[in-house]
Amino acid sequence: MSAGRKKNILLTGGSGFIGRNIIEYLSSKYDISAPPEEDLNLLDGLSVESFFKNQNFDVVIHAANIGEYNASEKPNAISVKNIRMFFNLVQQLKPHQEMIFLGSGAEYDKHRDIIFITEDKFGERIPTDSYGFAKYICSKYIEQSDNIINLRCFGVYGKYEQRARFISNAIINALNQKPIIIRKNVYFDYLCVDDLVKIIDFFILNKNKHKFYNAASGIRIDLITLSSLVKKIMGRKEEIIVQEHGMGKEYTADTSRLSQEININLTSLEEGIGKLAEYYRSQH
Repeated sequence: MSAGRKKNILLTGGSGFIGRNIIEYLSSKYDISAPPEEDLNLLDGLSVESFFKNQNFDVVIHAANIGEYNASEKPNAISVKNIRMFFNLVQQLKPHQEMIFLGSGAEYDKHRDIIFITEDKFGERIPTDSYGFAKYICSKYIEQSDNIINLRCFGVYGKYEQRARFISNAIINALNQKPIIIRKNVYFDYLCVDDLVKIIDFFILNKNKHKFYNAASGIRIDLITLSSLVKKIMGRKEEIIVQEHGMGKEYTADTSRLSQEININLTSLEEGIGKLAEYYRSQH
């Protein structure tokens, strides 16, 4: 790449939660193309082939995703579509081009406790849910690739996420003076989307030593404690209602591999929740 030229980035899923944050924070640093579906239909191999013929990207960030809680999609359709989008892109990827794939902790199989799990535990269990299975299949391909890395995302939160997601929902309920509802208490690992974007930025600029990284904070917190933190930050006194007794399946990651390679000061939950609360106050 010539000196002074910005890297050309193809971003899929640019209208989604993570995609919008990537564009907002990195568009001044890179030439980012985030085509709408009418210009790039990831489910149509011919559309993807035609699009790539006239483009020359340095990096593809594959953030497009049909989520595990998408009520409009049947489970098998979620699996097939996510796999098809990935392989339609991979089919056009040239050896000099790199892909940053946004995977998921669900690849480790969420039907068990996932407790500070390390990347080398991948493959011990095959996910039983369609979403996790699709990400798993993509990762099995990435194991054999030379130019794709997988950032396995856990509980990413922040601006533009679906308001039904737990942290956003808790903040909005507190703003509206409503109780915070927890279906069942569980330990999660939450990473601010600002930090995920910093991690992506690092791997755009630097050669990765591994193919797989847990993109998480490495800190566990249960939803009751998290709800109390939301109330404290927002100065609210509404009650916290837990609908079911006991604990759900834990979902936390070991981040030693990532922290050995990249040095960023992660956003604390207090700071991240405070920033997200200010965002929602501005939307009121």
